[in-house]
Amino acid sequence: MSKVPMRTRTTFKDSNIDTFLMFEELHVILPGQKFKFIEGKQTVQFSLQPSLIDEINSGKRDGQFRNEIQFRVWNFTNSEDWAEIYLCIEVNNYPVFVPQPSPHIIYITAYCALEKNFSNHLKISSPRPEVLENFAFCLSIVARFTPAEIIEQHPLKEVFNATKALANNMMNGVEDRRFALGLYDLAGNVINEPCRSNVCDHPEVFDLETFLKNMQYNLQWKCPICAKKIKYQDLEIDRFLKRMKMNGKTVLHFYKRRNPKKFQQMCGDEIICEQEIIVID
Repeated sequence: MSKVPMRTRTTFKDSNIDTFLMFEELHVILPGQKFKFIEGKQTVQFSLQPSLIDEINSGKRDGQFRNEIQFRVWNFTNSEDWAEIYLCIEVNNYPVFVPQPSPHIIYITAYCALEKNFSNHLKISSPRPEVLENFAFCLSIVARFTPAEIIEQHPLKEVFNATKALANNMMNGVEDRRFALGLYDLAGNVINEPCRSNVCDHPEVFDLETFLKNMQYNLQWKCPICAKKIKYQDLEIDRFLKRMKMNGKTVLHFYKRRNPKKFQQMCGDEIICEQEIIVID
């Protein structure tokens, strides 16, 4: 398998350049431009050259498009915190399912006519157009990469002692000095590749591949546990928890016990020193 390249996203005006691994831009159909709603909507027409149609069709795998027509939205200011956006999209009079709030990346290939000289119509509207004042959009043909390909071509750092240190910090603020960590995701499935960001300070982890599947439609990523803004390069595999999972332990109990030790002072008085020990059950 060929090396998955790092990709730089298209920009409108001057803005910070982010790297994004989930796709590679192959051709620009419509360069980046601001939203310009007239009577609450904006309509764009575009045609595909035969060579582009062939490129899209030739990239199919198991009936799925590998090369896709992508509608992409981003904030072109220097703002670090992007507002949530709300989009409604129709392609050739067919409504495209778009979650609300909307993702930054929407694939519309299945709604387009892949025919020579056919004029595809893209209609954009928003229930909150004022939020899109600092956003731009473009249309591109991109090659998509699966989470498994990203993980293989861009392996992450593995850490071993992070969970114990983070659990220790958490237990310092807990009265009973106990903490339980389950290796399950929100759907109740066992986490296969325990992962967290190095900018986060919680011991809880999430599954790497599931996270990448969920984030492939967003240009800004957030930790699913604490909502801090993170990037792929911030992620780390927790090798300790991965080993625990492989040994069949999916719930770990951390607690601190205090071992009193007596020391004899020269004057004969006793001093009791409490030594804290982290225990994992």
